[in-house]
Amino acid sequence: MNDPQPPSVPNDRKEAGISGFWRRVFAFLVDEAILCIPAFLLGLVFFDQFARLGSWGRALGFVVSLLYFGLMNSALGGGQTLGKRLAKIRVVDANGSFIPWTKSFARYSILGLPYFLNNAHIPPRFLFGWTGSLLSFLIFGIGLSIIYLIIFNRRNRQSLHDVIIGTYVTKTQAMAGVPKPKIWMGHYVVVTLLLAISIFVPFLIQGFVDKAPFKELLALQTSILRQPEVAYASVFAGKSFFSDSSGTRFSTGLTAVVSVDRRINNYDQLANRIARAVFENYLEAKQRDQITVTIIYGYDLGIAWANTHQTYNFSPLEWQQRIQSQVGDSP
Repeated sequence: MNDPQPPSVPNDRKEAGISGFWRRVFAFLVDEAILCIPAFLLGLVFFDQFARLGSWGRALGFVVSLLYFGLMNSALGGGQTLGKRLAKIRVVDANGSFIPWTKSFARYSILGLPYFLNNAHIPPRFLFGWTGSLLSFLIFGIGLSIIYLIIFNRRNRQSLHDVIIGTYVTKTQAMAGVPKPKIWMGHYVVVTLLLAISIFVPFLIQGFVDKAPFKELLALQTSILRQPEVAYASVFAGKSFFSDSSGTRFSTGLTAVVSVDRRINNYDQLANRIARAVFENYLEAKQRDQITVTIIYGYDLGIAWANTHQTYNFSPLEWQQRIQSQVGDSP
């Protein structure tokens, strides 16, 4: 979708010194590398300490990013992160002036919160109702609106965080005081729809979650989360299709992905306990062709992440044999 803009708009954008899409992408990638590489190197030394942060790892990553982008994009940093300096662009207001740090922090919060909340280990009970709507609004509503505007708003390249705070990303040689092109009104309609839909989606999903098989899967997830080592768990049930000389066939499976908050001495025992929870809480488990358990230990700061994992994939009968063997070996 392109703006229905008059021929004069590209010239207006050029005269105002508005930064192009690829300059901003380049600057962002440089800034991400500046944050990611030191964090990754620290993770090699403090792997266990970062892993113990669990869900708070992304909160730490957000704070670090907020300080970097918030300070550097403000008047304190001359409106430029290191990436923007290389790309020769900067953040200014409608008059071409640098913004105070308070506005800069608010600007990055609008941009950063959707990213750092996405993939965060949020307890299932917060994913529905009004708390679910708030999370959906922040992650999907604002997140998709930012992506939409930065791609399709060709007039002035303002994304949602720029529109709300009243900022522009311009080339460093741009003259102050030159009027900035206005955003096409149709973009406001699209963004309003995205934000409104994001609010109501969790309520629509709630109707499916209260019915089988989602109700059983949610109960299984809750049961796995009660294991003392487990920081987060997700479960999936579905079919896999494959073809061979006999034709197209399918295999049914259930997958449990578990994140732990400490190093595990015996992954086999934990995997068997999770499998036992599967059989106790998911009645269709014995009818599945395969049950997969993946145990992950690591950290995710948003700006850097690393983990180790162990995967177990067996048929229900093989799992039951493993569980019985463990019971027989226990004192």
